[in-house]
Amino acid sequence: MLPRVNRLRLLAEFEKQKAILIVFPHENSDWNIYLIEAQKEFTYIINKIRKFQQVYLLCDNVNRVKYFFDDYENLEFIEIQTNDTWCRDFASIGVKFDNDIYNMDFNFNAWGEKFEFDLDNLVSKELEAKGYIANRVGDSFILEGGAIDSDGKGVLLTNHCLLQRHKKLSKTQIINKLKDVFSLVKVHFLESGSLIGDDTDAHIDTLARFVNEYTIVYSYCQKSDIHFKELDSMKKELEKLTDINGDKYTLIPMYIPKPIYYKGERLPATYTNFLITNYAVFVPTYEDENDIKALKIFKTLFPNRQIVDINCKFLIRQGGSLHCSTMQLY
Repeated sequence: MLPRVNRLRLLAEFEKQKAILIVFPHENSDWNIYLIEAQKEFTYIINKIRKFQQVYLLCDNVNRVKYFFDDYENLEFIEIQTNDTWCRDFASIGVKFDNDIYNMDFNFNAWGEKFEFDLDNLVSKELEAKGYIANRVGDSFILEGGAIDSDGKGVLLTNHCLLQRHKKLSKTQIINKLKDVFSLVKVHFLESGSLIGDDTDAHIDTLARFVNEYTIVYSYCQKSDIHFKELDSMKKELEKLTDINGDKYTLIPMYIPKPIYYKGERLPATYTNFLITNYAVFVPTYEDENDIKALKIFKTLFPNRQIVDINCKFLIRQGGSLHCSTMQLY
């Protein structure tokens, strides 16, 4: 365990990164029902991201996956076996202790043992063994990267999904654990907000995210949408929160797309599942009229980064979007 003093800081996504981690779809993942299409979609996403930043690509078979790419610039293939591709939730979480980066490796149980997870839970240990991350610190607490969002200044945003992961713990106990493990000043624990089709029990990265320490973007919708009651309740909670200085946040609503269905089931399409990298922000789009509005908002919020849209209409068939399928390493 690392000392729990103010020398420890949970990093924000908008800080300097080393690489983006992605897992390539394989036949033993849930993508196997439309594997060829999934591999093409992931190749498209990886090519977009590696124009700006190094990508570490986890593969079940490196020699086979290499054939999907015309060149290997900013792309490193790492042969590690996984159950699935949602590395946001099973990869390590970066913290800074003094001037060194540490990788917090929490327990992953596939969102309450909904799916297989034994291989996913070993990924950070294997990345350390292969030299791609260092200073890994294991913790038996169950915590997914998509369940939290950090402002980099000691404030963490999370929500009721953690109550589903820790049914024997109270909200207060969970907050105290988070404060202890990340040396936090504040934990904002939202009790409202959810999207139909989200297997994670309402991860915060589908609902509300920091774009800087003073500004939060959040998912919202029209009154006619079935999500309105939940998202409006979440909005009211956000309006009561204060930043590290005790001031109210600037809140930016991101209206979700019109309902998207696959095989009769609504999918959890949201613009808050965006990815921040060193020089670009990648925004999920869904062939919806709100895409353009979302992109304009991001251009205003990130004037020093390029805004890149990535069509994620296929990706959300499995219940996750762009942020869920990536993880930044520092």
